Amino acid sequence: MLEQIRWAEGQNCYHCGYFKSYATKSAGVYRCAEPESRKDFTVTMRTVMERTKAPLNKWLMGFFMMCSSKKGVSAHQLHRSLGLPYQTAWFMAHHIRHAMSVGGLTMPTAPEPMGGAGKFVEADEPYFGKVEQVKPSAQRNLSFQVRSH
Repeated sequence: MLEQIRWAEGQNCYHCGYFKSYATKSAGVYRCAEPESRKDFTVTMRTVMERTKAPLNKWLMGFFMMCSSKKGVSAHQLHRSLGLPYQTAWFMAHHIRHAMSVGGLTMPTAPEPMGGAGKFVEADEPYFGKVEQVKPSAQRNLSFQVRSH
């Protein structure tokens, strides 16, 4: 299913963009047919699911749970529902949220600079350095009073 979604026009190599490839002996691994490239790639390459040991069906169920819930799904709920270790569920939830915020499965190559490429960022009244005099709050200056009931 994931191959049909990502490769609607056909399998393309993520290294060189060549559209001819063939399957290798490993399940789900394809090799580029371009003589200069000949690199292996999978359907999860350059996605939030790249280099994870969690099965793809668990990822797809995690995507479904996160997208169909009104208030979101916690990592603990993914852990309980999918039968994954908590650390894996946390990692999965973090990456799914990232994919939802970016708007796709693919991971961005580099973060965009603050304000946008070639734009200026303005900040008002920045202060760098140590505060000259510590100013405790008014609540801390009150002396402790014991009340008798």
